[in-house]
Amino acid sequence: MTLWGDTAAYTVAPGAPRPAVDTAHRGALLALVERLEMVSLEIPGRGPWPPEVAEAVKAMLPRRRRLSPRRRAPVCTDLVPADSRELALAVAVAPYADYVVGITHDGTVAYDTVDQGTDPRFELTATELQAAQDYMTAQGVSPDLLVPDTRRDTHG
Repeated sequence: MTLWGDTAAYTVAPGAPRPAVDTAHRGALLALVERLEMVSLEIPGRGPWPPEVAEAVKAMLPRRRRLSPRRRAPVCTDLVPADSRELALAVAVAPYADYVVGITHDGTVAYDTVDQGTDPRFELTATELQAAQDYMTAQGVSPDLLVPDTRRDTHG
């Protein structure tokens, strides 16, 4: 049990369309914002990405990389969700990152995904699950696509 209550593992239903996967990732991150201390991620050096993701990636690049776009090395960074700008960047790019790990204030991993969002695991309280589902509904995505993750007890 964490300070926030009991959590359960969730993932995105297999075969869900890409827009639904993206929405589930974003809903889970937004639902977890109060518990997350840090979001660590690596973004591939080149897209293609939807426009909002491309803009967020560009904003995360060091100034020298923005001025010399020929360099396409991955971008690795840690973001602090308590900062609204950094939260917006994490929410935009998380579904397209090579990996993302969201670490809570008590040191547990509550958000974990690899390979551009294809293997997500979200550790959510009942309240966070409802918030993620509400976000999905508001975005026109079925909340039923956020399903219990019964594949394993721990990620990896």
